[in-house]
Formats: sequence, C-alpha cells, structure tokens
Amino acid sequence: MERERRGDRVGTTTAAIETGRPGHLGRNFDFLRLWMGQVASALGNGISLVATPLLVLALTDSPALAGLVAAARTAPYLMLGLPAGALIDRLDRRTILILCDVARFLAMGSVPIAWVAGTLEPTQLIVVALVQGVAVTFANLAQVAALPRLVRRDQIPSAQALNVSSQGVASLVGPGLGGLVVGFGATLAEGAVIAFGVDSLTYIVSAAMLLSIRKPFQIDRTGATVGMGQQIVEGLRFLWTDRPIRLLAIVNMIHRFCIGSVVVLAVVVFARDVLAVGPSVIGLIVGAAGAGGLLGSILAPVVRRTVSVGWSMVATILLHGVGIALVALSRDVALAMAGMAVVGIAEAMTSVIQVSYRLATIPDALQGRVNSVYRMGSFGAMTGGTALAGFLVETQGAGAALWMMAAYILTIGVGVGLSGVRRL
Repeated sequence: MERERRGDRVGTTTAAIETGRPGHLGRNFDFLRLWMGQVASALGNGISLVATPLLVLALTDSPALAGLVAAARTAPYLMLGLPAGALIDRLDRRTILILCDVARFLAMGSVPIAWVAGTLEPTQLIVVALVQGVAVTFANLAQVAALPRLVRRDQIPSAQALNVSSQGVASLVGPGLGGLVVGFGATLAEGAVIAFGVDSLTYIVSAAMLLSIRKPFQIDRTGATVGMGQQIVEGLRFLWTDRPIRLLAIVNMIHRFCIGSVVVLAVVVFARDVLAVGPSVIGLIVGAAGAGGLLGSILAPVVRRTVSVGWSMVATILLHGVGIALVALSRDVALAMAGMAVVGIAEAMTSVIQVSYRLATIPDALQGRVNSVYRMGSFGAMTGGTALAGFLVETQGAGAALWMMAAYILTIGVGVGLSGVRRL
C-alpha cells in the first residue's frame, strides 16, 4: 500500500507539470532534445568502447592494465555516488549535465593532443578514465532523475525504452564505426587516438541539446534545506525500508559484476587472439550487442506488461549467461556476434525493467539519492569485475575468463529464481 501511495504522489506531481491527455513522445520536443543528446554521446561511447582497450593494448600489450583503465571509469562512483545523489536533488540537473559534457569533451580531447605532442602515456589514460567516471557518476543520476519531469508517468517505461533503444543503436553503430576509425590510422595506436578525438566531439552536440530544453529538470524545492549528510541518510533509509527496491538493488549489484565493459574487455582480447580478427571486425562483434540491445528495449515494455518484475529479472539474467557462453564457444565471427547480440538483449531488458520500476515508485525529491545508493552497488561491482576480468584474461586467457563469467551469471539466475525476488 505504501508503495502505491508513493506512486500516486509521483503521478500527481508529474500530472501537475504537464496537464491534458497523454501525448505521444514524438510531440514532446524537450524529451526529444534530451534523447538526441544522449544518442550523440552514446555513439561516441561506442566508438571509444573499442578504441580504449585497443589503445592500451597497443601501448602496453597488457590486458591487466586495460582492465585497470576500464575500472578507473567506474571507480569514482564508490566515493562520489552518495554525495552526487544528494547534490542532484539540491542543484539544477540541467547545469550538472552540461558541466559533465564539457568535462568529458576536454578529457577525451586531451588524448589526441598528447599523442601529437609525443607525451601520451598509460597514466594519462587512467586520469582520462577517472574524469569520465566522475562525469558519468553525476550525468547518469541526473538523467534518470530528470526523466519524470520531461514525460508523463504513464510514458516513463516507453521513454526509458526509447533511451535504451537509442543506446542500443549507438552501441550497434558506435563500435563498428570505432573499428573503422581505428583502421584509418597508420598504426593501431594512432587510429585509436583518432577515435578518442571523434568521441570528444559528441559531447558538444549533447551539451547543445541540453541548452535548448525549456522545461525544468526538477520541481521547485520548498521548505528548509537539510544538511547533505541527512539527505544521504534519507536516501539510504528509503532504499533499505522499501523491500522490492532493496532486493532489486542486491540482485543488480551481484549481476553487474559481469556486465558491460567487464565482458567487452574479454571479448576484445578473445576476438584478437582466438578469432584472429582486426579492429574493424572486433568493432562488429562488440557492436552486435547494440543490435541485441535495440531488440531488447523493444521487447522489455511488452514483457513488463505480461510478466512480473521478479520473473523478468530471472529470465534476463539466465539469458545473459547463455549469451556469454555462446561467445566463449565460438570459433567464427558469426557465432561470436550472435552471442553478443543475446548479451545485448539481456542487458537492455534488465535496464528497462529496473529503471522504469524505480522511476515510477520513488518520489521526485528522492530520485537522485535513492538511485545513487542503488547505483553505488552497481558501479562498485563493475569496478571490481573489470579489474578482475583484466587479471583473468592476462593469466588464464580470454576464453577461460568468458567461461567463468557465464558460469557465474547462470548461477546467479538460478539463485534469484529460488529466492523471494521471483515474487516481486
């Protein structure tokens, strides 16, 4: 009952901002501007997703160091996640998003400058990854918290699905484009540096879209402002006392230990060493996850209307494990792409199911803080998982690392199916 009352409060607040009959998302131009900016930055992310490990491997030939660079991108959330959530609920979310785009533009753009100057070192790539991580920490929370202000409550699942589908398209095109861009360089390292420059430009497009949005990204805050420490405690308390949100947070944290960039690093090395393919084909293999993500984002709202949150999570986790196993089994590009497509379907559906549920049930004033607590576990798991993946790839080989990931995720899926999560 309490969860229903919270949902009513969120729906009432949203309705107060945008009255009248529900409109189609295609006529919500403020949301579309936010979406187009996300598409641009996601496309750039897809390009650098392939370029980053290739650049580290070209400079050092160390998968462990490539894992460390990837882990540096998620590590800042462990220190900044909780205060970031409180700040997002206190400050202007649009301003935060614009500053994050500027920071990422400068960080990514510093790589080609250092390359031309002859000063590029692996240490700089770690610093760039840390700056990206700080920006992502604030930007992801601000985007999620702002979404209910730009669309109606009944449009949240569709809006989140569109966001994920656009990321799926960008993740499909981006890695393939990244592989092509890397191929334009005279050397592997030079091509990867060019890809960093292309990625930096996408954040200018994103910032321009944000500047053109008219609606506020949060409701007016009324009453006395409490201290940041108390605000953080409120977010922690809400997540802990709300049983469904708490259970999903635990499952999400355990699952994220082998998701996203954790898998990409192993796949890049597997494609290079086992499949013996070049950057352009590696981009296609990684990009296949984007195609799967697009399909998953389309299927997720349909699944969510017919299947409970708990059983949806069980199915997507098991599907994710199967996808990684297919990649580990592959000895040709087609099967590897099929496996990555399955991985993309599972990851997209997981995101849509969880995020739409949180946005519909958490009050606006707590969105930043509760989501920051939720994601702190996610990013902490991905940080540890990425560093461990790099170590396993270097010591055991990419194929063995992928098999370990698949077994781990399938075990999680079975465990969730036997737990109370299935009744959510």
